[in-house]
Amino acid sequence: MADSDKNLTKIGLIVMCVVLAGILVWRSASGGGPTGIDSVSSEDTLLTRCANRDCHHQAEMNKRVYYSETLKRQSQNPNIGHPPLECAKCGKNSVFRVVLCPKCEHIFKHGGMRNEPADRCPECRYSQSQEDRKQGV
Repeated sequence: MADSDKNLTKIGLIVMCVVLAGILVWRSASGGGPTGIDSVSSEDTLLTRCANRDCHHQAEMNKRVYYSETLKRQSQNPNIGHPPLECAKCGKNSVFRVVLCPKCEHIFKHGGMRNEPADRCPECRYSQSQEDRKQGV
């Protein structure tokens, strides 16, 4: 009798795990909300800057437009990790995403430091995303 109770308990646990896994797969497949570019607010902007020595044009750009253009350029040339975009001022493919450090106001290329948060300032070493993680934001 004890062995059959143990077997029923094991079967019950297996059935519960399979049902739970099925529910999780169904929820993720049915769309838990927008993903990818659609998950970015249409009002969000980011800072860009031309790397051309003769230009250095700086502007705000809609995040969705930036990501869409970057993905399009990556699909055209998959060997380039973060392809530069075309500058509206000089017309060269030399526009990159930059960050304005909220602490020291230094402007630097987003993701420019290896093995560091993408928004780590090379001047003062501050990272807003790291601070947000510490705060639980």
